[in-house]
Amino acid sequence: LGANYFLSPSDVGGKSTRAEASVAKLQALNPLCSVVAAPGAGPPSEETIKAYHVVCVSGLRYSERVVVDALCRKHSVAFFSCDSFGLFASVFIDLGKHAYTVEIKSKADDATQKTKVESHEFSYASLEEAGAADWKRVQ
Repeated sequence: LGANYFLSPSDVGGKSTRAEASVAKLQALNPLCSVVAAPGAGPPSEETIKAYHVVCVSGLRYSERVVVDALCRKHSVAFFSCDSFGLFASVFIDLGKHAYTVEIKSKADDATQKTKVESHEFSYASLEEAGAADWKRVQ
């Protein structure tokens, strides 16, 4: 309970998974989106992944998370993986290709304001790529 703010003591020992027990409180954070817990435990199927814009997983083995992330990338679905281990936690996010714009405002000599819009694209690394990286070289 100390590691999951969306569970209460009444959820312990119940017949629902952590995901199922968390749905109502997660949905309350943003009533404009739909929050659904995939049925059962374990990694979601490709058919389940294709039905959503975002997939969040927890408690899966690394090899399972790599497969789920690859399926999410294949179907342009955002992937979030998180786990907590007492005082330690792990979070990985793969949004695939993310396009965004930046407005740059400047003042001209005649005190008029000009706005320039720049488009950018950022490509996130897959979980497999991040896992294969030589993190000792990162500064």
